[in-house]
Amino acid sequence: MRNLLRFEFRKLLTMKSFWICTAISLFLAFLTFAVIKASLSLIGDAATQMGELGDTVVIPDVVNSVTVQNVMLSAIDGSSLILLMSIFTIIFVCDDYGKQKTVKNVYAHGFSRTQVFFAKSIVVLAACAAAFLIVYLLVFAFAAVMFPFGEEAFAFQSIPTQFLAFMANIAFTLFLSFAFKNIALSIVTFLFGPSIVDMILTVIDAVNGNTGLIKSRSFLFSNFLGLTQSLPVLDANIWIIIVGSIVYIALFGALGWLTNRKHSL
Repeated sequence: MRNLLRFEFRKLLTMKSFWICTAISLFLAFLTFAVIKASLSLIGDAATQMGELGDTVVIPDVVNSVTVQNVMLSAIDGSSLILLMSIFTIIFVCDDYGKQKTVKNVYAHGFSRTQVFFAKSIVVLAACAAAFLIVYLLVFAFAAVMFPFGEEAFAFQSIPTQFLAFMANIAFTLFLSFAFKNIALSIVTFLFGPSIVDMILTVIDAVNGNTGLIKSRSFLFSNFLGLTQSLPVLDANIWIIIVGSIVYIALFGALGWLTNRKHSL
């Protein structure tokens, strides 16, 4: 198992897709914040000019509400990290089952399907955790330079909850990768599968007249990240994310392991 892990980590370090997806994620986050900063500057300049002309100026609340704290809540979503790391995950896993079927050589060396599943899963989860940390830290440094710190306390609970929500999505992608072992089919299912389920749950809520803060779609893993993107973060949402993410990670892990065992090469 140690040799297999070493092989998978070496493959990770040489794969361009991981570094490209991480770099794109950082670029998208920086671009989003730069656009926000430029827009706020334009609003502020327009308000100043109107004030100099003697007009009554009402500065929109959004100008004063953008702080490091609330910007960081949307850092992972704004960087499209889930999408990009899911694409990396699918490529990393499915590539070995492509035309060359590299995984056959691995099995030929005496490694079992279970060992291959756990080795790939460990490497993918470690890589995605590293990407999450890199993006979060660099975006925080970038936001601290561009935006002021607000009076509200930084929602530190949002960091572990966003991380768990992120990992739940990656676990789903791992399951798809081991189930289909096909890059195109896995990506299509990842993009449209949760959206279709979300629409069904939204219709169910509408039919049942559920207008409360917690709806059926709140329990869908793909919506967990959105529950953390406003201050204050509701305690109920925090527990939904923590418990739900752990359950989804375990469920998708078990399903991925079972489908990988039964899948024929």
